[in-house]
Amino acid sequence: MVKLKRFGITLFVVTASPLLLACNRAHDVTVYPIVTIGEQHPYAATVAVYRVDAGKQDVIFWRPGTVEAPERLGNCAVRDPANWRCETNVGGDLGVVTMDRGQFEETVLALGFKARGASRAEWEKAKRTSGQPVPPN
Repeated sequence: MVKLKRFGITLFVVTASPLLLACNRAHDVTVYPIVTIGEQHPYAATVAVYRVDAGKQDVIFWRPGTVEAPERLGNCAVRDPANWRCETNVGGDLGVVTMDRGQFEETVLALGFKARGASRAEWEKAKRTSGQPVPPN
C-alpha cells in the first residue's frame, strides 16, 4: 500500500504485483479460421476475436466487421489465453471450441464441421484460392 498526500487529501493506493494483475485481465485472441465441412474443400471463414478471462472462466467471441452481436461460449474451462475449452451450440448441435497450447480448433460433429486456426498469411492464401475477397491490412 502506498500513501499519497496531495492538496490536504490523503489517498491510499493499493499496489498489486504484475502477476496478480495479469490473472485478473481478459485477453483478446484473434483467430483466422480455415473451415472444412464434410468432404468439401477447406475455405477461409470470417476472422473471430475471442476475449478470454481466466479469472472468470469466461470466453466471449465476436467477428469484427459483421453485424453479429458478441456471444458467450458455455461451460468453459480456462487456464490462460492459450489453453481453454468451451462448448458451443450451432443450430441445436453441440460443438467444442478449444485453444490448446495456442492452437485453435472448433468441431461440431453432427454437422461434420471442423475449423482450425491458421496464420494470417495462410488464411489470406485460402481466401484468394477460393475466390473470396481479402480484406486490406
